[in-house]
Amino acid sequence: DNLQFYDKEQILWGRRIPKVKDNDIFNVVGHTPVSELTANEHYAMIDTGCVFGVNPQTKEKLKLTALMLPSLEVFEQENIEHEENT
Repeated sequence: DNLQFYDKEQILWGRRIPKVKDNDIFNVVGHTPVSELTANEHYAMIDTGCVFGVNPQTKEKLKLTALMLPSLEVFEQENIEHEENT
């Protein structure tokens, strides 16, 4: 079990961006919103802030982002619950 070398809480809740590939694990990171999916050969940051509704600077609706593994196909869905007047 490769997870024996990691702190489970850090894996689940940590906000550290992996700098190197650890034990051939491709890291998919959430809980830290980014403006668009960010990925490289070691990790993908997929939290694009959908929960917040709109980007406060641009007023654009935020998206829910999903990443299909192992193909790395990206799916995005615009937030459909946000009301224009909020």
